[in-house]
Amino acid sequence: MNPLPMDPLLEAGKSEDVDTIKRLLENDNFDTSVTYKFTMPHEKLDKHGKKRNPVEDLIDDDNKRVDMLLSQCDDGYNIFHFAVQWKFDNEDSIDVFNILIQHPSCKIDVINHEDKGGCTPLDKTENNYSPHKETIMKLLKQKGGKTKLELNYPLLGAAEFEDLESLHELLKDEKTNMNQVDSFNQNALHYASGSNSRSLEVINLILNHPTCSLAVINQICKSGYTPLDKAKANMSDIKRDIVDLLKRRGAKFYDEI
Repeated sequence: MNPLPMDPLLEAGKSEDVDTIKRLLENDNFDTSVTYKFTMPHEKLDKHGKKRNPVEDLIDDDNKRVDMLLSQCDDGYNIFHFAVQWKFDNEDSIDVFNILIQHPSCKIDVINHEDKGGCTPLDKTENNYSPHKETIMKLLKQKGGKTKLELNYPLLGAAEFEDLESLHELLKDEKTNMNQVDSFNQNALHYASGSNSRSLEVINLILNHPTCSLAVINQICKSGYTPLDKAKANMSDIKRDIVDLLKRRGAKFYDEI
């Protein structure tokens, strides 16, 4: 049983059938804005009369996974949510992605369409482990692609992704406030301290902003981490520099507060 919709383009994408994909994209009726809804297979009863787990129907006799059932939070995928997760095992696959992203129906709202789990196609590139992952991300960003964090919390997104251009624009707005937190109670300093890897420039801009108080510097997120805790987990070459900078500004670990 296949839980994916019987859409020729999706099927061709799964199998890396480049020729079929190119042919389908030439169809005048093709529209990248179409979204897909997944439904659970019909309920079945086991030999004891109890409802079977639908996933059991996707397991073969050797207990190997045949096709993982997509959860309801995946409702609302458009073609790009799928395409960014294709294997891209050959160079032709990137050509196909280029054709797809240049399609006349591919507008900014398509590129940044959020599924019902709130994920954009750029968020879904996390599930692509091919050598072309960075190319896919670059193509999406050139088209205006953003993550759900960047769309919903521009300041936090700019801080996480070291987007200096966006950050400078945001800092021109007098309404920008470093007290802003997301649903996990994380602020811009949490994101920058945990993920920045190129330089200290973003973190310095945050720390030097007039709204960046000691309370912001030692904000505790819902997981119990301060920005300094996040910096400690940073895996980049500038980890020590980030930690030292934060400490000079009064930052503390959670267990020190």
